[in-house]
Amino acid sequence: MEIDSDVEIEFFERELNLSHALLDIAGPKPLTDLIAKARLGYENAMLWIGTVHDPTKLCRISAKLDRLKERLSRCSSQTASAAMSVGVKVVP
Repeated sequence: MEIDSDVEIEFFERELNLSHALLDIAGPKPLTDLIAKARLGYENAMLWIGTVHDPTKLCRISAKLDRLKERLSRCSSQTASAAMSVGVKVVP
């Protein structure tokens, strides 16, 4: 399936923007529900990124996706360190 429609591409971008907003809301606190929703948005975008063939749009979406991946990895490490400090086992 190939996606060249602006509607589908805008959907991907909104999904990534929403995921970034969820992490903004979570802030420095490891709010697992918000982080899980942001992670789901990342995973959805990863599933469909290969269907975008417009180089300009692909570059723009890829940049947001890379930034989200970086933010999610920081959240994962913050969650793990917070759990260790209170003696909670974190299951990936």
